[in-house]
Amino acid sequence: MHRFRRTPRVLGRLVALVLVAGFAFAHPAMADDSQRLLIKTSVGDLVVALNWDQAPNTAAQFEKLATLKVFDGTHIVRIEPGFVAQTSEATDRLLPLLPEQSAAIVPLALESSPQSPHVRGALSLARPDDDRDGGLTSFSFLLGDAPHLDGGYTVFGNVESGLDVLDAFVAVPLTGTAPTERLEILSVEVISADDAVAKQESGLIGRIDTSTNATSSDGGGKAPTPARGTDYSFAVMCVLGALGLVGIAGLWRRDRDRDADQLLTAEGSGRGELPDENSAAVTSAREG
Repeated sequence: MHRFRRTPRVLGRLVALVLVAGFAFAHPAMADDSQRLLIKTSVGDLVVALNWDQAPNTAAQFEKLATLKVFDGTHIVRIEPGFVAQTSEATDRLLPLLPEQSAAIVPLALESSPQSPHVRGALSLARPDDDRDGGLTSFSFLLGDAPHLDGGYTVFGNVESGLDVLDAFVAVPLTGTAPTERLEILSVEVISADDAVAKQESGLIGRIDTSTNATSSDGGGKAPTPARGTDYSFAVMCVLGALGLVGIAGLWRRDRDRDADQLLTAEGSGRGELPDENSAAVTSAREG
């Protein structure tokens, strides 16, 4: 009998482990690299993958600020063809920052790595020339390779699709390094990688084609990533977990009935011994 008393407890632990594993497997959004930033601009949209491996603090801060809509309404203030297109600080956006937004902006320490070079499509955190740890909300899209910046600036992301939007930045006439028209960052949103793929395959990512009022069909010159199938794994794990709980309840009731039978049999026989399951004493105890 004693081996059955442990069965519900052991199975319960196994079911809990299965549910936890299933939840983690079914919800890749819990993993940092499954999130993307969707940057919508007045000339087209880009998808950015954050650099969680080499710049985790900066990536986390930019994801937080994007969630708070801190970047919405900022704009491109500096363009140097072949080098960078730099955004304004959040304090220079169309609408004033809300108190909650202002409170979330903090200086970011430098996070540099040889694995995060300044190449075309990289996003690099701007900072004061005399403060390596003074970056706030302004950043640059790299329009070309700039190895001389490596080690001195944080690369916190890379354009994953919509690279032709960078060409649209450069196409705007300049006065010095300032664009003559407002290149606005309409919004920066946190989306899933699957949503990013779906938008790209739907032609929603890339430079706006002003002749047709649509985005370019190639999504920025990057081959589409195959869409992932619908993920039913979480539902399956929930069903398996429910079945496991039903089984545990059945085993618990069986053990409870077995203990009651043995207790009645022991009391009826006047001895502390447990008779055979098919003995007359057990049968009479059950009938009573």
